[in-house]
Amino acid sequence: MTIQNNTNSLCKLIQSFSLKRQVQDIFYHLDKSGREVTLRTIANQINRQFLGYLLANYSIKEKKQNTYITSNIQLLSLEELGTLEQAHHLLLYITHMICILDNLLPNAQVSINPYTDYNYISNKSELVKFESELKLISDTLNVLKENFKNHPSIYVIQDCLKNLSEIETSIQPEDLLNVVLNYRKAIINNSLTDIPRQLELELFNKEDFKTYYTGKLIRSLIVLRDSIFNVNQFLYQSLRYEKPLIFNRNNVFANEGLHQNWLGEVTYLKVQPIAKEVYLCPGDAVLVSLNLGDSLKDGFYRIDQINIFESSDFGLSIKFGLRKINENMVCYPQLLI
Repeated sequence: MTIQNNTNSLCKLIQSFSLKRQVQDIFYHLDKSGREVTLRTIANQINRQFLGYLLANYSIKEKKQNTYITSNIQLLSLEELGTLEQAHHLLLYITHMICILDNLLPNAQVSINPYTDYNYISNKSELVKFESELKLISDTLNVLKENFKNHPSIYVIQDCLKNLSEIETSIQPEDLLNVVLNYRKAIINNSLTDIPRQLELELFNKEDFKTYYTGKLIRSLIVLRDSIFNVNQFLYQSLRYEKPLIFNRNNVFANEGLHQNWLGEVTYLKVQPIAKEVYLCPGDAVLVSLNLGDSLKDGFYRIDQINIFESSDFGLSIKFGLRKINENMVCYPQLLI
């Protein structure tokens, strides 16, 4: 089975958790009370699933304290905060299980964990021990862990380590994390345009031996980190929503086809929002089901770009730039070349 198949199996299993109903109840009440608008605005900027909402709540409380606003009203109640911390802790546990660089490149461990760039400490006293739930998913999670050991990034990392001296691989974890984050940000910012000359020289330079393998190592860590993020996003959405978010003939009214750039193919679809489409943000995963054959493969895609338009013919419309999520949960396979 592929990593994507394993992830889908894991999603189906955790949908049976009582935690799913608790999470859905929280977002239902947040939406009804109007609290989610403020939280979602900040959380979408952070885009770390449940952690985004926890950090948004923390940020707003900090701002209230610093401006001396005397109010006991919390955007998340203690019970809601505890439940979302439980949900985040579950995703964090799964993340730790599939982060498998301990023996290969220990200093890169924090670099491939999508949550490590935020210093948020969960309230452990509020966390539930998912003993029975973890037993339910243990077999599937172990298979997923084994499949990540064969992730294409792993083979690239092994090749790079053979060609780099200990000096290059002894960089401190925090420094390596910053390098990965900075280059990832540069890549994402240019994901829909041509590659900047400076970025090309730093990450794809084939003339200098050391620079070439260093850039290749960084690119492979970015791909691996993004794959783990995509796994977490699938799990987050399976707890957050009743069913997968689907682009089909009910909401897609224009297919603008495939466009090729330095990171691969981008699919542009115009959607007339029916419900949840208006809440989507870059990083979210959607299931495309249009039965268009080779012109547009059905499957899971990650949103890279969103543009909202007003149209007299269709009312509100949204243009989505999508990248296919392959069997290894990779959106940018060209980074491994």
